[in-house]
Amino acid sequence: MTPELEHYLKHIQSLPLFEQLEQNDIATMLETKVISIMSFEPGEAVITEKSFDRRIFLILKGKVKVVKDVLSKGGRKCKELKQLEGQGILLGEVTAFTGKPRTASVVTIEKTVCVVINIGLLMRTSSSIMERVVSKFYPSLFQLLCQRLDATNALVAELKQQNEDLGLKLKDANLERLGQKQEFLDDLRKKNSIIKELEARLELWD
Repeated sequence: MTPELEHYLKHIQSLPLFEQLEQNDIATMLETKVISIMSFEPGEAVITEKSFDRRIFLILKGKVKVVKDVLSKGGRKCKELKQLEGQGILLGEVTAFTGKPRTASVVTIEKTVCVVINIGLLMRTSSSIMERVVSKFYPSLFQLLCQRLDATNALVAELKQQNEDLGLKLKDANLERLGQKQEFLDDLRKKNSIIKELEARLELWD
């Protein structure tokens, strides 16, 4: 194992996903390429939208932004969705398990170091040593994915509520405008009635 990997070994073990593993278990995962360490310079793409691969990225240190190619009046442009920073941020887990294309790109804002988990290789590994390691690793991975799903469900519920609140506000605003319009029409009819009455009186004077 290289000095660089030895340096990151304790940092990897401090991550919730790996905390149930011993250092020698993590070393085995590194040696078999099931996990690896990747370093990205500022402005470099960690994940590219519409690409296919079976890797999950776990930030050890650094800061990234999630961007998406969108169509606007001026043509296609890259829209920033959010920024993510700090150890333990998980990236790319959906595509790794579903095999569907990446739905957005992840680009580094500053130098970023990630633990890369090759899910495809993890699923194909059959050695007795790796089977023992995987049996301890999968429950932590499952728990982390469930936490992500819970967070996503909470966000969806919040957005749904905001959408409903906005719909009610628009409905109230429309009703208010309709009320104002009705008041205007009633006032107009009243004035029109007065004008007609005046005209009738003027005709009598003639």
